[in-house]
Amino acid sequence: MEGVRGQDGMYVADRPPVIHDERHARDLQNPRDQGPATGTRAEYKGMLIVNPGGPGSSGVTMVKNRTIDNEDLSNAYDIVGFDPRGVGQSNPVHCLTNHEVDLLNFTEEAPQTPAQEKTVVRNYGSVGKDCQAHDPNVYKWLDTASVARDLDVLRAALHQPKVNWLGFSYGTKIGEIYAQLFPKHVGRMVLDGVVPINLTYFDETIVHARTQELGIKDYFATCAQRPTCPFATDPAHGEAKLIALMASLRAHPIEAFNPLRGAGFVDDGYLRDVINDYTDKREGYPALDKLLTPLITRHDATPIFNDVMFGLSRTKNGVYPASTRDGDSAFFAVKCMDTPVDVSVARIAQAARTAARINPLTGAGAVWSAAQCLNWPVRTGLPLRPFQNGGQPPILLIGSSHDFVTPLSWAVTMAKQIKSSRLLRTDNYGHTSFLEGNRCVDDTVVEYLLTGRTPGKDSSCENNEEGPVPTP
Repeated sequence: MEGVRGQDGMYVADRPPVIHDERHARDLQNPRDQGPATGTRAEYKGMLIVNPGGPGSSGVTMVKNRTIDNEDLSNAYDIVGFDPRGVGQSNPVHCLTNHEVDLLNFTEEAPQTPAQEKTVVRNYGSVGKDCQAHDPNVYKWLDTASVARDLDVLRAALHQPKVNWLGFSYGTKIGEIYAQLFPKHVGRMVLDGVVPINLTYFDETIVHARTQELGIKDYFATCAQRPTCPFATDPAHGEAKLIALMASLRAHPIEAFNPLRGAGFVDDGYLRDVINDYTDKREGYPALDKLLTPLITRHDATPIFNDVMFGLSRTKNGVYPASTRDGDSAFFAVKCMDTPVDVSVARIAQAARTAARINPLTGAGAVWSAAQCLNWPVRTGLPLRPFQNGGQPPILLIGSSHDFVTPLSWAVTMAKQIKSSRLLRTDNYGHTSFLEGNRCVDDTVVEYLLTGRTPGKDSSCENNEEGPVPTP
């Protein structure tokens, strides 16, 4: 397979087939690089392929935005991103209509009656069937194992003996599966914000119900430090007040209007959305303060309405841009295919009630999101099982004790499964840790990618900036 570099800085390769073990007419799009390595020939290490996560996020956009902003890496590597199949420029999935996106966004997130549960299951269940009907030949080959095989085709097209990989969040799963399928083609691999390969979506939602509560508690614990926090005078009772506010919105939604987004009624679902969006990292807390203050002080829900609608990119006529529809399509197709939900509705309802006791604000909604993958019509050919070791070189895993999306426990789990792994713990507040302000983490990752030197089997960058130390 041949690949050449174009005048626009793009790496252009022959396009891999959708089905790797059969000849097929459909194509996948080309990768793009952030720019050639700027160092000397002696410094050059080859190509570093990056993925931002998702599923559904664009690696091409990631490198266009020069997200990996590190001079040492830019000197040594051509930093390359590609759009996984079904995403962005790689034959994106077009299986959700505006109405179906509305069903996903505005279906009751935390049903409380049998009738509401039936509505949730019916609305979510229609998505998989519609995606399959729209384009079955592409749809059934969107799983992560197929993406990992694409990655090896990309490696060959770019004339690289091995894959150097920097994956964030879902990008760690691509790396984990690639390392199992092609252990001899693994170069240097960094997995930041680790997702376990053998975790079902249902189990994932149960974990998220707990970790979201950690973010909520941290929001209130730091409230007194922010003059904008509407609970600053009594943060100890802030969560109880927010729970009461959510119950009030559920019983009596507040009308809101925006000339671009139209009119609507802000209920508990809107409040749940902004809590989820802004408590996964501390940088989001001031924004949540500004959204909650008008609601609490003036009974004004318009800022929350505007924020949610802007985030969804929904117009007042109920129209979503193709990027939103396609991104949602890719997310659910990959997520539900890779990690099918093989539990009953009754089991989800029971787990949601348990989660609500632990996390009264967002716990039930987190667990009920698993219903999106109930009875999904297609599943991956790769079984859910522990990592298969096969002589892989050292792989660096990063997990933070304050990552409420991909918790440290997941990185610990995968470190136990991957014999060649090196685990780096950190206490960064937010989702993923590299290039997020922790010098110890940044220096450790860069040194590994430049030299291959790794920290100990289990090391920590918590509470220090000098360098990783062995975990007791």
